[in-house]
Amino acid sequence: ELIVYISSKSGHILELLYDERRVIKIHRLLPIKRSNGSTDKITMANGPSIGICAFTCTSNFSITGSNDGYVRVWSNDFTHVYIEAKHDQAICGLMTSHDQTRVLIATVSGTLGILNLVNKEHINLIRAHTQYVTDIDYDDTRKQMISVGQDGTIRIWCFRTGKQLSEFTAERETPVIVTYAPNRQTFACGFDNGTIKIFELSTSIISAEITHHTIGITGLLYAHNGGRLISSDEEGNLCLLDANDSYKLQRTVAKALSTLRKGITTLSISPDGKHTAYVGPTEFVVTIVETNSLNQTLRIDISSCTLISNDRRSITSTESALFVRFAPNRQLLVATTNFKLLKFDSYTGKLLNIINNIHKCTFDCLTLSSDSQYLVTGGDNMIKFWDDANFQSFVGHSEPIRKVFFTDDNMHIVSIGDSIFIWDVLAWTTPRPALLNNIQSTVPSKSNFIVIIHERIPILSTLDNNGQPRNPPEPFQYTQQTNGHTARAITRSLSNSELDKNLSTSQGQKKINNKKSVTKQIDNIPMIRRHFIQRINHSQLAKVN
Repeated sequence: ELIVYISSKSGHILELLYDERRVIKIHRLLPIKRSNGSTDKITMANGPSIGICAFTCTSNFSITGSNDGYVRVWSNDFTHVYIEAKHDQAICGLMTSHDQTRVLIATVSGTLGILNLVNKEHINLIRAHTQYVTDIDYDDTRKQMISVGQDGTIRIWCFRTGKQLSEFTAERETPVIVTYAPNRQTFACGFDNGTIKIFELSTSIISAEITHHTIGITGLLYAHNGGRLISSDEEGNLCLLDANDSYKLQRTVAKALSTLRKGITTLSISPDGKHTAYVGPTEFVVTIVETNSLNQTLRIDISSCTLISNDRRSITSTESALFVRFAPNRQLLVATTNFKLLKFDSYTGKLLNIINNIHKCTFDCLTLSSDSQYLVTGGDNMIKFWDDANFQSFVGHSEPIRKVFFTDDNMHIVSIGDSIFIWDVLAWTTPRPALLNNIQSTVPSKSNFIVIIHERIPILSTLDNNGQPRNPPEPFQYTQQTNGHTARAITRSLSNSELDKNLSTSQGQKKINNKKSVTKQIDNIPMIRRHFIQRINHSQLAKVN
């Protein structure tokens, strides 16, 4: 006979005969034995229950995943528990292998792992942000990345292996922007409530909390020596802080930045660290200031720029700016609302070049290699790799790209949005493939990327509510169940009238949502998997000198 199991968040499992469409048993799963010796009749509505969020069964056993983070392996009659595995968050998915020796487990915190039912070992496959990634920074000295997302977490990753080294969470506030401090074992993080917190990497404590802003942080960057920290907020205010003097406020410029464009990184620092550029005070003006004092050195009005072409023709550009970036070759790049890229001399403000049609619908971010040879832009949910006026497009993101940048050695590109991508740049070393006679290449001879999707990764250090480190509980613990098992089921048959009555009383149990301001620690995480996008044969093409 074919039996169908139906599980509920109230802790009940119904057995139905599929052919007869009849309920034959109802099991109620309880987390502990009754300690008061009560002999009261147990109904479907009273007493504690195990809220079941995921369920799967085989011919030999059944597996439940609950909102308390436990995965339990039961006998098919639900009288014995063979294995209990504790996870950090509620379980949202279960699937067994064909040989019934392994189970795939997914949690609401974005983890995906495999539990071996034979040796009771657990392997994490994926751990990542569960929502949109809003910012990321890279530290070439430690070969680490730090990211923040709308899921309210701050995560530190090992760039070489893809392991997550640390995870920080906070209550009642969401991190929106983050940056490493040069030559220091700290990083700064800006939150949506205007707070800026300084974290110590070695001790995982908060060493400073800055409250000069009263609204969400939009820009955050250190001077090259780490002695100054510049911040901006959603109202366009600009602040200069002294990192050597407990982040004391040095200067504030009110309404300095344009506030029309949301969700775009606002500040850009020059390669020598002496100047900072931003769009403001209106969307038609680009301003350059000294990093150490915020004194204005140059202001460019892009609404009426004139370019003299090689044939002496005058080209007038009437634009409004989205964002601005410094280039390594003393140029200043300005992205416009008409999807153009304006190149200015950052010393004189002279318009040098205009590149049209960078993207069709959105223009979200850009970056350049350290020698200014290659330009990478993000928009239309894709990345474009530019060599002069030619480009090649690469698809990977399914949502807008928030940020893109080259690593210091120019061998990789990191992009964020719906997830974190690392791209291998092959344009520097890959030779152009030889083509047979009378055959024409159908691939632009530019470059190709190997896309690496950051997939997983658990956790390190923890903080309590006072910002002090503490040892977290193990992410999951196994206990072999005997006669004194900690979870049990109560099974009995019900009449149809009693079934209808009791089923109506078991509806609408509320979900449990526990948020803790802690940092979690997990070791021995496997390396990330690399996924290669192969477009056609001989697609690994490089720049032709």
